[in-house]
Amino acid sequence: MVNAMINGAKGYLPKDTSRKELLDAIYTIAQGEEYLGKLISSNILKSYIKKSRLGFERNDRDETLTIREKEIIEQVGAGLSNKQIADKLFISVRTVDSHKNHIMSKLKLKSTAELIIYGIKHKIIEITE
Repeated sequence: MVNAMINGAKGYLPKDTSRKELLDAIYTIAQGEEYLGKLISSNILKSYIKKSRLGFERNDRDETLTIREKEIIEQVGAGLSNKQIADKLFISVRTVDSHKNHIMSKLKLKSTAELIIYGIKHKIIEITE
């Protein structure tokens, strides 16, 4: 969703959106504004508040990760294959593999499991219920 918005999407709705919310979104976008579904907006706000309360605690190693590397970790944590990650981020499978190897080396990690644990501990991967 974030990548879609960065790349020019003006709105985003989940599949199970009501007819009323769909019409609200169309009207809002037609007026030149952006629209995120109510549930999505709520989740973004909750995530922001949670991070604010935690004071954006960071590890020094985390500061060295690029935005793209964090995106890769997030997608690995979501259980996506390298092919799925490549398709989602509009990059090649080889680039995904290169990013993962670079991340593992940079963080001195030995397995994907360690990478996922790192992502959770450093709030790159969010566990939602």
